[in-house]
Amino acid sequence: MDKQIRDQQFDFGVSISQFGAAGDGSDDTQAFLDAIDKLGGKAGTIILNGTKTYGIKNTVKIPHNVSIEGNLAKIIPLSGGTLTGGFLFYVNSTLQNSTIVKWGGEQVPTIQNLKFENPHQLSDAKAFYTRGKTNFRNITFRGVYKGILKEGFSDGDYSDMMHLEKLYFVNCMGTDPLIDIKYNGDGLFIDRCHTAGAADSNFNLLNLEYCNGGKIAGCINGDIRINKSMGVSIENFHCEHGKIHIISSQVTLRDIYHWYHKDYQPIPLTITGAANDKPSMPCIIENYAVIHLRGRTDQSKNYTDPDYFDAYFKNTNVKITNFFRRPQFALDPSFGMATAAKISFDGTKISEQWENASPLYSKDSYISDNRIFTSINEAEFTRNFVLFGVPVTNHTSFDEAAGTYYYQAVYYFGPVDREVGRWGGGEQSAHVTNPAAQVPYLNVSYRPEMQLSKIRLYRGKMAGQYTHWVDIPVGNGVHVYDLGYFLSTGERWKTRSAGPVGSFNSTYTKIRMEGDNVAVTGPAIPTQGSWKKGDRVVNENRAELGTVGTKYIVDGWECITAGAPGDWVERRFLTGN
Repeated sequence: MDKQIRDQQFDFGVSISQFGAAGDGSDDTQAFLDAIDKLGGKAGTIILNGTKTYGIKNTVKIPHNVSIEGNLAKIIPLSGGTLTGGFLFYVNSTLQNSTIVKWGGEQVPTIQNLKFENPHQLSDAKAFYTRGKTNFRNITFRGVYKGILKEGFSDGDYSDMMHLEKLYFVNCMGTDPLIDIKYNGDGLFIDRCHTAGAADSNFNLLNLEYCNGGKIAGCINGDIRINKSMGVSIENFHCEHGKIHIISSQVTLRDIYHWYHKDYQPIPLTITGAANDKPSMPCIIENYAVIHLRGRTDQSKNYTDPDYFDAYFKNTNVKITNFFRRPQFALDPSFGMATAAKISFDGTKISEQWENASPLYSKDSYISDNRIFTSINEAEFTRNFVLFGVPVTNHTSFDEAAGTYYYQAVYYFGPVDREVGRWGGGEQSAHVTNPAAQVPYLNVSYRPEMQLSKIRLYRGKMAGQYTHWVDIPVGNGVHVYDLGYFLSTGERWKTRSAGPVGSFNSTYTKIRMEGDNVAVTGPAIPTQGSWKKGDRVVNENRAELGTVGTKYIVDGWECITAGAPGDWVERRFLTGN
């Protein structure tokens, strides 16, 4: 084989110790430069001693065909030199006339098994700058201001094959993204990256801009921002501290477990499109759970505080399959109910349109420019439901006074404003003698159709006289605790004038979504609820009526003027008899 070809194809290893590296925390910049020079343009790996600490005073430029095997050695920045842009290393990058450009070449350097620390707390100390293909694996960054910047300014800066695996950021500084990738093309893979540290640490994990295709998988914690990118997925993200913001991008979010705390992130998930991109590229949300860390000691003891929302969508297209919320109280996790996520379209309040049928929308829906559609187009409910007795358990505390509490439930189907519902059984009661150690436990009967309902629960201290109510948008599950001011599902009780349960349209047995309209099956037009023009009632008691020659069947009724309940006309057709 030709020697030149052989030298280009085979990787040579050189130990940094051969070039005078002390490894005691003093400046070893020159040893890195000498090792690179020794390779003489050949592909090779610089090998570090895992028991050493290497100081860097001046930025080291690593060619496109040179890798580093750290063996878990430490690298620290030192003052007194020139760290260009604050970076210790330029990887696959060099300087031409003071402009940083790609080094070039087809080989992909790998930097792995390192520990970056900033013991001297140098301001703006950063680890890696790259403009081309690079692999980073198994690296811990402690106290730095940035781990990796893949820079780019225009389409000419696109490069492929960025792989980042098992990067761990601990007590990092500043507010800039710890991983910052711009203009990456194919083959972006970010796997098992993790932010941790004190509450005031930098949890800004990742910023992607102008990237085409990529997978973010198995990461833990931190803010993720994706802007002007396509074909990106975030999967198996376990976030206990951070938020996700997607801007004018096509992103799939799948199997996300996202803790929420108002002190850390005001909105867990934001998907927006720029005004000139309206509506933005479609995003997909699939199996996304928002876990509300609202400690009971932090909850205000009143019935008026507004609820938080889980996501903010603006100028966007979003496909949703299974998007739920669940509070994290000190309760047995085998008990409890997940409920529908709460969405805002203006960033300040929960959407009434979403809330109107949120149990359906959270399970399967499509949002286009703030309009909501669902493919769950029919629910049938021919029977009443049962709210089982409410025994008091020694499970947690009750934030109301001791006494007997009475409960009644109504199940609403479809948009709640139509007031189509079924009874939740007879009144139940619970006697609380020790609020510090007892709590009423409500066991809702399970039937498949209840998973498409919103439960309106009433509570009072006199039989049949209910002073509080709350809506529970069922996600899944059948168990609910009454904690006093709010439920274990996170919904807060609201006050009402003492009285019986409100009336509702109880004669209907089926409801079908028809875009913004509904069609219900029953014997007559509704007597209450807010109905839209175009809503329909399908007659369940069809019979041939009229005289010979003009006999007809009443197919149903249609709302021709919106209102409560609006104006309705009969829909009939002749039979020919």
